[in-house]
Amino acid sequence: MKSLVVIVLICMLCNHSNGQRSVTSATRSRVPDVSALSASIENIVPPLFGLKKPGHYSAKDWQKLIDSVWGPGAGTATKLSFFDEFWNQVDQTWGGFPNLVVNWDSLRLVYRPLVAAGVSRGRFAGILSAMTRALNEWHVGARDAGIDATLGLYPNDIGDFYSYYPNHPSFFYRAGVPVVNINALFFRTPFGAGLTLLPDSSIMIYSVVPSHPLNLEPGDIILGYDGRSWKSCLDELMDAGLPILSSPFCGNWMGSTIAAARHVEMISAGMNWGLFDTIDVVKYSSNDTLHYPTSLLSTLSSPYLIATEQLPVSGVPFPDMQANKMVSWGVVAGTAIGYVYVWDWIGVPDGQTRIDFGRAIDDLMHVKNVQGLILDFRTNIGGTPGYADDGFKHLFNIDPTVNYTTAFRVKGANHFAFTIAPSTADGDHITPTPKLFDHPIAVLTGPRCGSSGDYNAFRMRFHPMVRFFGKKASGAYTDLPIVRKQRSPYWWRVDGGCVYSNYDNEGYMIHKAFPVDEDVWLTRGGVAKGKDDVVERALEWIKTLSYAHDVRTSKDTLKRSGDSITVTAKVENPSGHTLVVSVIITNAQGGQVDSTILMNDGVHGDAAPSDSIWGAFIKTPVSDGTYNISVRTDDKTSGTLRRLPSVALFTVSITGVTALVGILPQQFSLDQNYPNPFNPTTTIRYALPHRSRVTLSVFNTLGQKVTELVNGDIDAGFHEVQFNANNLASGVYFYRLNAGSFMETNKLVLVH
Repeated sequence: MKSLVVIVLICMLCNHSNGQRSVTSATRSRVPDVSALSASIENIVPPLFGLKKPGHYSAKDWQKLIDSVWGPGAGTATKLSFFDEFWNQVDQTWGGFPNLVVNWDSLRLVYRPLVAAGVSRGRFAGILSAMTRALNEWHVGARDAGIDATLGLYPNDIGDFYSYYPNHPSFFYRAGVPVVNINALFFRTPFGAGLTLLPDSSIMIYSVVPSHPLNLEPGDIILGYDGRSWKSCLDELMDAGLPILSSPFCGNWMGSTIAAARHVEMISAGMNWGLFDTIDVVKYSSNDTLHYPTSLLSTLSSPYLIATEQLPVSGVPFPDMQANKMVSWGVVAGTAIGYVYVWDWIGVPDGQTRIDFGRAIDDLMHVKNVQGLILDFRTNIGGTPGYADDGFKHLFNIDPTVNYTTAFRVKGANHFAFTIAPSTADGDHITPTPKLFDHPIAVLTGPRCGSSGDYNAFRMRFHPMVRFFGKKASGAYTDLPIVRKQRSPYWWRVDGGCVYSNYDNEGYMIHKAFPVDEDVWLTRGGVAKGKDDVVERALEWIKTLSYAHDVRTSKDTLKRSGDSITVTAKVENPSGHTLVVSVIITNAQGGQVDSTILMNDGVHGDAAPSDSIWGAFIKTPVSDGTYNISVRTDDKTSGTLRRLPSVALFTVSITGVTALVGILPQQFSLDQNYPNPFNPTTTIRYALPHRSRVTLSVFNTLGQKVTELVNGDIDAGFHEVQFNANNLASGVYFYRLNAGSFMETNKLVLVH
């Protein structure tokens, strides 16, 4: 029986293309490897009894086709039992009701009598899809996995994630199968062109495979099919009850806000071409409206185009998804601006993204010494929030995770009864380095940034140098506990918690996305020229921002009376704006004890007048203790301000030689030398959380050691070393700190 079902399935999938196309070698290449199918395939994959014929279908036509294609399926008692189980689990335990407008009781009253009266397998899957769609959440949902498997998804088992993620090699699109694909999970599209949604609701092509069968080009607009708009077509399909192609561990993956779900639904137009006869396109070059037979698209074969709503950036490679790499980075050509793509917070194998993101930030900050960063999260399907921590610890000098916590649903009929956990209970906390990355960071988000993509974008809000560009993220802020249930071929998932923001009275974040600073997206004119408008605007902001950075103090300890300290900062002012840069001194309790204005006149501890180094003298506070220094830049021309919190510290004692009592580093770190470039001396600072065997050496670009600054056992604490390079030639050098198992390398530049 097993062999018979497999043969029938393969024959039908190979031979049918709108009922006309014959078998070719190209179509055979799209059929999954039969050996990869599970031993229980006859229980998962229903046989196909007929596919869509030419003509625009009415709801009755679709329903008749759904009934015939998928067959009767399990008995009514089984369907009812599964329906009740899923409905009750959502009703009693789901943490996603805040900020959602849905009458869950009414949905039960509508759909349960239909199931009880007897529906086909396909119609029941469509009911599960409709209920999932009504919950409007990335994770929660119920489905018939066997219907997905007829298109090659999850061939071994729906829980066997890494056999198909991220490339889904067994997925093949079949024209005429009555399933709607509006799934944001899939990076690849069988349409051969990437689509995005413009502010006027136009569906625009931004990338396309070479020699596309419809001669599509970036900037073209997809109107819809068969003379109808795509929105009208989609409404017809939903009203007819077509099942929605689902995802491995979650619900519909469309989005968790109305805007995000609409975005994903609209850009799915190309992935559903096989349900219609003609496609309507407005050409960018001529503004002509053309109508093509969709049968031309049957020549497209796997591996399908990767479509992430991003365009190439010169100097920065895309992630090599074919090789299971979901992170990539580089320096934007002609700039000192680093760029990181992150397409998930998972990785293959699980955890690889954590390693690669940490490497990316470390490399860009400490080896390439970038003066700005772009973190591109516009397409990020989530995973584990903590997988960002290895990178975030280099960017932050505080833990941003304290700004949210988990809200746990209280089991029962009250959909809005929650227990709010303390912020310290969340498991995603980071241990930051003492030094903040004090240059501009542009974070790019979009509607396909969801789940842990939402979490980690949320955390980046609390970096003082961040500005957000793009569109709002998905708002898919569910949380533990996760409950999954499989009753082959049916499967559901319900999450019992959601994220609760402790910031600015935001409260429950589920179904709610925080606003971006600049709402900017791809444009027809931009993509036609191969330009990513979001990236262009982010680069412009970084290049023109006025801000202070590299804050330094003349010493770490002061005597209680008669002493003073010099504070300096480097100030970038590329547009010549009117700036006021001030220093704020706070005590260990956060109370402000002093403030002053940094000057650029050459007589306040700064360097030469009108250069980039600003300075001020600070008198000794009256009480002993540790004091933090923050620096604020007020741009009077643009009307903006930025504050760098706790970027330096000093202590006051009766002798002026007291160490930082009770203040020890929480982890190893190596600071950027200052000044840099230098001639001929510079200061290198490093931190040890405990006594360690330390070597600090300087190397030339050939990897040859030119001097050793430290070699011995050093006590825990903050340390600094003066490096005199008077006997070395001008050029680039590297200094490396080894302390136990810790090793870090930074670049310095000597200019005689």
